[in-house]
Amino acid sequence: MVRSGKEVAETVQSYLNAIGLQTEFKVWEWATYQKTLYRAEQGGTGRGTNAANMWLLGTGVTNADWRLRRKFFSTDGSNLTGYNNAKVDALLSGAMTDMNYESRMKAYGEVQTIAWTKEPNSIALFDQVQLIGIGAGVKGVEVFGDEIVLRDQATKGAA
Repeated sequence: MVRSGKEVAETVQSYLNAIGLQTEFKVWEWATYQKTLYRAEQGGTGRGTNAANMWLLGTGVTNADWRLRRKFFSTDGSNLTGYNNAKVDALLSGAMTDMNYESRMKAYGEVQTIAWTKEPNSIALFDQVQLIGIGAGVKGVEVFGDEIVLRDQATKGAA
């Protein structure tokens, strides 16, 4: 069953409250949340904290380097959590330029093993399916299996 981010957050809050942690549930207006998420100062919702994990990587892009680098490479501008691990940086740097499929996938697998065994708080909580609808009369919209939507050729005619 597809769940909204609000439902997932409420569920996590109930789990944390059940073990004695006091939590506050806050619903953000999207534009305000985005500004706060990308605020560079230490202690903001984003960079340097794990508070961004509920939103981070909300894309269907299936490229291993892009998915892992944005989340785990210490100096990547999209690393909103401030994750920093020299071994992970070395693995990602090597894999990015490795033209051998097997060794590249082994490096990406090792990054995921490190995250799973040593840094489980850095793993995304869930992966929400994106639902896409197209109105009657709309033509030229392409929707790919990885949830990327191209609208640059979209036109609207009579329904």
